[in-house]
Order: sequence, then C-alpha cells, then structure tokens
Amino acid sequence: MSETSYPYAIGRIKVQEAGLIDRTRWNRLWEADEAEALKLLDEIGYGAEAKDHSQLDNLIDAELTKTRNLINEITPDKTVTDLLLIPTDVHNIKAILKGQLQRVEVENLLLEGGGIPLDILQKALEHGDYSLLPECFREPLKRLEDVTDPRVISVTIDNAAYAQILETLSQQKHSSELLKKYYKAKIDFTNILTVLRANVLDWGTFKVKPLLIPGGEIEEKALLDATDIPNEQLAKQLGHGEHSILIKSVLERYAQDGNLSEVEQKFEDAAFNMIHERRSDSFSIGPIANYLFQRQAEGKALRVMFAGKRSGIKIPLAELGVI
Repeated sequence: MSETSYPYAIGRIKVQEAGLIDRTRWNRLWEADEAEALKLLDEIGYGAEAKDHSQLDNLIDAELTKTRNLINEITPDKTVTDLLLIPTDVHNIKAILKGQLQRVEVENLLLEGGGIPLDILQKALEHGDYSLLPECFREPLKRLEDVTDPRVISVTIDNAAYAQILETLSQQKHSSELLKKYYKAKIDFTNILTVLRANVLDWGTFKVKPLLIPGGEIEEKALLDATDIPNEQLAKQLGHGEHSILIKSVLERYAQDGNLSEVEQKFEDAAFNMIHERRSDSFSIGPIANYLFQRQAEGKALRVMFAGKRSGIKIPLAELGVI
C-alpha cells in the first residue's frame, strides 16, 4: 500500500486514536487534584515528547506538535491538510496583534500545532517583516499596522484565512468537498454570531457590514437585514442553506432565552460533527481532520479543567465537551 495513500494514512491515524483520552481517563483526571492529574497525563504518555513535564501547557504543546508532524508525514495531499492548520495560525496571529495593541504578554495564549512555527510568527509580527509568512497574510498584516480596533484586526485576519482556504479548495479535484462544506458552514455560523452580537450592542448595518466574512451560503443582504429585527424573526431571516434546519432550531431557542454562549457552542458542535461523522471514511480527509480536531479539543478541555482546579472549581465533564 502506498505510503501517500488515504488508506495508509487512515490506518496510521486509527493507531494514534487509541491514545486519545477516553472516558475512564477523563473521569480520573476530573477526580484528581492538579498535581495528581499531571502525573496521570504523564502515565498515559500524553505530551511524552515535552522537555518539561511539570507544566500542562508544555504537554499540550508537545502533543499538538506531534499531531501536526504526524499529519505532515502521512498526508496524501499536503495542500489540503495544511488548510486544517490555518485556524491555529489565525488564533496565534490575532493573539499576538491584540497583545501588542494592549501591551500585554500573550505567550500563554499561543498554540502549537499550526502551520507557522511560533518563533517565526512572533519574530515576523514583532519586526514587521512578513516575508517568511504565508502570502495570504502578508498584505493584510501590512494594512493592519496602524489599526487599533480589535474587531477590524480579527475580521481582516479571518477574511484572509477563509479566502485562502476556499481558493485552495476550489482548485482541488479530490477530497475537498467535505472541507468546502465545513468551512462554508463555519463562515455562516461566524457571520450569524456577528449579527447577534451586533444586535445586542445595538449596532446598525453600517458597523456590521465590514465585519462579515464572504464565502458562506447565507447572502450578505440576508445577514444585514437581520440587524435590528426582533429575535423572534431571526430564524426565518437567517435559516437558509444546507444547515437551515439547525440554524432555525438554534435561533428559535435563542429567541426564547437570549443565551448567546449556547448559540456559539451549538454552532461549534455542529461544525465538529460534520467532520466527526466522516471519521470512518477510507478515502477522504475526514478521519485525518477528525483526529486533529479531537486532539485540539482535548487540549482546550485540559486547559479549562486545570484552570478550574486552580480556582477550586470542578467543571462538569459535559461542559468540557469530552463526554
């Protein structure tokens, strides 16, 4: 079997999935104090390649770096799998730029496992030399050098990333349909959340329009027309596209309780499930993307769990999204 085929890559992924933290281990971690939990992670080999095992962040960084390196090694189509790493780069770019703006240290907010090594990214943004960064970010970063509005920074980087992702996928003949649908859904979900937040803040279309990301299924006009309308009308106004049933259900619930965090979580879960449902495909990107996203979710859940332990709060596992 070719070592650049999907069956080969997915066979390697299935072996690695055995190392994901399972329900029994999550329960043990939940019951343990911080020191005991770190010891448990060490025992199961989580972050085994970290140089210093005394800090959770080191273990998570090592595990995500290992995951990225594995995917780079086995992928049958690096052009496509590289797209899966862009959201981590986007997170890091935003964190560094906002840290510079607020003059605060953001080292603990940065994530390993992206396509851009952190040392290169930090140096590029510190010195304003973007030549070593992916081309899609160079011109947007130059435009942002004198920008002080965090919202503009965020949407500019998002636009650059999604434009690159969709353009790359449009040129692929194989294995890209799942990711096209996934990223278009992510754009729609992000735009809907932008509209909901704008309505809470009583913004009009003038402020909302520059913050919308192109490329989704929901048209810009429908999104703009959803500003300044009663919450009860949002489901009808925005319930379009392939995920119309989900969107309508989520927005109908939002009209009842106004819980924006719940909307965000439901959209996040829906996007993840699009990939998770294809975890057993033998000839697609699905299993590779699913493994990466599970590792990323695992790291996020561990950070939240340990933060709770330090504050004396036992956050239910269901709220961490791991059960």
